[in-house]
Amino acid sequence: MRNRTGISNFSKHLSILVPAALLFAGGRPDAAAVADFQARSFRISAAKSIPYRLFIPKNLQAGRKYPLMLALHGAGERGNNNTSQLNHAFTNMWADDSIQKDNPTFVIAPQCPADQWWVVSSTFGNYKFENTPITDNLQAVFGILDAIEKEFSIDLDREYISGMSMGGAGTWYAITKQPDRFAAAVPVCGGGDTSKAAIFDRIPIWTFHEVDDPTVPVHFTQDLAKAIRTVGGKRFKYTEYPASMGYGHESWKPAGKDPAMHRWVFQQTRATVKVLRPPAGRNLRVSGAPAAWGAWPAAGSYGTGYGYATGPGTDGWMVDAAGRKSAVPERNILLRR
Repeated sequence: MRNRTGISNFSKHLSILVPAALLFAGGRPDAAAVADFQARSFRISAAKSIPYRLFIPKNLQAGRKYPLMLALHGAGERGNNNTSQLNHAFTNMWADDSIQKDNPTFVIAPQCPADQWWVVSSTFGNYKFENTPITDNLQAVFGILDAIEKEFSIDLDREYISGMSMGGAGTWYAITKQPDRFAAAVPVCGGGDTSKAAIFDRIPIWTFHEVDDPTVPVHFTQDLAKAIRTVGGKRFKYTEYPASMGYGHESWKPAGKDPAMHRWVFQQTRATVKVLRPPAGRNLRVSGAPAAWGAWPAAGSYGTGYGYATGPGTDGWMVDAAGRKSAVPERNILLRR
């Protein structure tokens, strides 16, 4: 049986209904995969908690910092059994030996409660971020990340996020809400706010969708791709599968099997997308090397801005609070707090 995770309706307010057989027909998680993950829960309030699974890399070394992957499941894996979120290889693959042998990584797999969502919007598909308050569930996910960062030695420059279907929408929302947190994102067949393209342009993103997806229309991802490429798109990758692939909504299946995507994810570090807020009343001086905090030169000033670069000693840009990027990259930038 082909597993399916539906998200034809990002919102409980919509009358558009996904057939139950499509939305909830998920396979069983592999028992060995479940056993590899610790069962945990995170309390949202006195009356509500969210279950999650945590994979801890083998043979942790003292003094070493480890990357972390946050994996958001789709609508078909919601519930409270703390296993269904591992139904699909796209989630539990990050704990597979084929990846862990070269990139030992913590993996967090939270489970959204039944009949709830990572993102609740009053529109179908691509939504307006300002009109879409964060859900308790996604806020809890950020709380889980905070807790794991305190408990374990996590490389804060190598935190990643991936998500499929409803989790793809959650991924787009999460990187909009906390763009400085993630070193890379892999949203699959989800939707987001196209007006936030300048934010997305700061983050390495590789997104996937099949052209004939019957559940989440492909134009959601196409619209996001167009918006991101309009503002730059040098860190953006989009793989669109033809209908002949035959996966329909399940584009996470070929995406998850792509070793190039796996390698690409772990090549990204937050240093490649570092975003620094200058001190109050100052901007980041990026003319000359090294860069230093100081007044922005009159020529080409953007006012109060943000600086980001492809890494110490390489090129960077100034970006103002509205997300507008300078047309010409500055050379040999070295960012300092």
